[in-house]
Amino acid sequence: MRKMREKNPTSYELLFGPAHPGSGNFSVRLRIEGERVVSARADPGYLHRGFEKLMEYRNAMQNSVLSDRLCILEPLNWNLIHAEAVDELTQEEIPEKAKYIRVLMVELSRIQSHLIWYGAMSMGLGFDTGFKIAFGYRDYILDLFELITGGRVYPAGYICPGGVRRDLPDSAEGRIRKVM
Repeated sequence: MRKMREKNPTSYELLFGPAHPGSGNFSVRLRIEGERVVSARADPGYLHRGFEKLMEYRNAMQNSVLSDRLCILEPLNWNLIHAEAVDELTQEEIPEKAKYIRVLMVELSRIQSHLIWYGAMSMGLGFDTGFKIAFGYRDYILDLFELITGGRVYPAGYICPGGVRRDLPDSAEGRIRKVM
């Protein structure tokens, strides 16, 4: 944080990100006067890992496994985006049950992503207990992912073109109800 070269001694310019641990790839330049944010300039950043090039040489099913590596926080959402794009291009009809399973899985993914955010924000604010609680609850959802997809963090392309790789196990409904 540095003071602005202005007449007002309470005016600051603050750069938050991308080296800040809480911002990821994103950064924002804040202009602060006293306790008031006067302006903010956001920069979404740039992160290129070459997935597009890798996907050029693989088929749609192989790419569904690769698509969950795009974002470690919400891999199932990226599986869904990839699968829906391929389904639309190939005009594939998705079975009704697979549609429901897809929605269930991405909603569980969304909940665990929110728990990551809450935990990281709690830790950043010095509330370590909030972090531990959030990540404890997230662990229950990761257990569900492991039961259903075979992977806790990477679901191995569970949501794929044409539906899902396999049906829910018999024990999944009871476990999901218990977690929720």
